[in-house]
Amino acid sequence: KALREVYRISAKPIIASLYKDILGVPALFDQSLFAALMKIKDTQGAKAVIESNPDKVEMIDWADGQFDIDTPDDLKLLNSFPES
Repeated sequence: KALREVYRISAKPIIASLYKDILGVPALFDQSLFAALMKIKDTQGAKAVIESNPDKVEMIDWADGQFDIDTPDDLKLLNSFPES
């Protein structure tokens, strides 16, 4: 919801999350960047488009972005935190 709201009021085509001094995903991209996103190599991810277009980025603070769930152990770690 926050990504959509900032996109709606911002003039920027990329809305990216900021956490632990990292600017990245989750992110929202305007359709004007879809061609660039389609050119991303499998090993890069959308962060490459964010980093190559700093003047087009609006950021939102998202402390929970530090949690990346890629493995069963990551999920166990996330589930060990109390619900807020």
